[in-house]
Amino acid sequence: MSNVREERLELYRSIWNSCKDLQGSMDGYEMKNYIFVMMFYRFMSESFVYWFNKPEWDAGNKEFDYANWSDEEALNWKEDTVKKKGYFILPSQLFGNVFKKATEDKGFAEEINTFLSDIFRSIESSAIGFSSEDDIKGLFTSISWNDTKLGTEVLERNKKIVEVMGEIESSKFDFISTHEIDVLGDAYEYLMGEYAATSGKKGGEFYTPPEVSRLLTKIAVGDKTYISGGVYDPACGSGSLLLKCVAFLGAKNVSEICGQEKNMTTYNLCRMNMFLHGVNYNKFDIKHGDTLEYPDPYHFKKRFEIILSNPPYSAKWAGEDDVKLLTDPRFEQVGALAPKNAADFAFILHCLYLLSSTGKAVIVCATGVLTRLGKEKSIRKWLVNQNYIESVIYLAGNLFYGTGINTVIIVLNKAKTDSSVLFVDATNIFTKDRGKNRLSDADIERILKIYRDRVDVPFVAKVASNNEIEEKEYDMGMKAYIDSPVKTEEVDIVTLNSDIEDTVKKINGLRYSVNEIIKEIEC
Repeated sequence: MSNVREERLELYRSIWNSCKDLQGSMDGYEMKNYIFVMMFYRFMSESFVYWFNKPEWDAGNKEFDYANWSDEEALNWKEDTVKKKGYFILPSQLFGNVFKKATEDKGFAEEINTFLSDIFRSIESSAIGFSSEDDIKGLFTSISWNDTKLGTEVLERNKKIVEVMGEIESSKFDFISTHEIDVLGDAYEYLMGEYAATSGKKGGEFYTPPEVSRLLTKIAVGDKTYISGGVYDPACGSGSLLLKCVAFLGAKNVSEICGQEKNMTTYNLCRMNMFLHGVNYNKFDIKHGDTLEYPDPYHFKKRFEIILSNPPYSAKWAGEDDVKLLTDPRFEQVGALAPKNAADFAFILHCLYLLSSTGKAVIVCATGVLTRLGKEKSIRKWLVNQNYIESVIYLAGNLFYGTGINTVIIVLNKAKTDSSVLFVDATNIFTKDRGKNRLSDADIERILKIYRDRVDVPFVAKVASNNEIEEKEYDMGMKAYIDSPVKTEEVDIVTLNSDIEDTVKKINGLRYSVNEIIKEIEC
């Protein structure tokens, strides 16, 4: 590992340890929102200052610093700045200036909650009427500075807020001098991973492990170098899958990044994550809402080239209780709706509907979706007969946060060149790491090779024709197509003979005892 990478990891670990120290009576899942918001606030401030300063620095005015301006002077530049940057922060509202004042002015520190609320409202309102409005609106609404878990009294809560600001301020990130936006983005991802790992089932709701994201991205992207039809995730969580695609290709090589998220807090985290990874507001379109019942109208009209998703497993949804879903264009051709207690196929059909004619969707589901009967069998039958399923890759268990269940990758392709499905048993392809199963780089490449080769491999892969799947009554479980290797065990003949000899002696001894008992009875 390079020194730079090791230094970054050490930095991320130190921030994580500081975050744990700050939790107090608030659990990590809740505390993460305050940490992330403060990180984002600092990022927005320093990004804004750097953007404002750079032209002056380039012109030779190295002493210029927007942070030292008066608010009155800065306001003269507000409209033009928002048009280009997407938002506006007054000098007095910058993270560094606010924290400095909180350490010098006791009265200010004791009312920091009120000042921060005003500042965040001001930042959000600065975008009203501009093209960035929807991307900035509500970014800071996921936290309450008056949450009693921060402290039972106002002064106690404000003290905690200043402590959080202090930890973020004291971190070694220096965006202005290094311009390394990826460091902040990576730190954000590192903290998300740590919080997800320690948040139980909740962790899996907002974060997909990075190695799984890499596998899904590489399957979807293939050898493409530019995605003209955009990338989409209907259950985008914190945006980790979308951002992995951006990292793989580069933001300039993805025409548009779209997603929808039901949970408001996670939706805000996703938008922050986009900014922190250098994705400008005019490049992404992340919406809040229930994708299945209220899909975003803009997304609904589009047809995406790449769709990546790890939707909630076996989630509940309205299903047949909502009569309008029966005539929804996503579902009406199928003739069946996913069960109310398992929305997996609802997400799959949603992805299929929004997929372009040459696009590919890569979706992670719980394995039961491929074997259960009833409506889910009917949907599998339709998908196979329409020739939309390209591959089914069974993954190892215990890869995801909050659940140890086995999962499966379903690859949909509207431009298939044959009438078959590749089944892959990758349940034994993983690396043990701190009680979890992980996919190492070698593991990922091994799975990708099997996927790309698309040939039969004994005990690992099977290319099954659609007719064969029909003959198996659309059971798409792994065991229906891939045999398990017969386990053989080496036998030590000497030991075996010795064991047999001992057993015979015991049997003879028992026979003698029984005969003696019979003699006594007969007497």
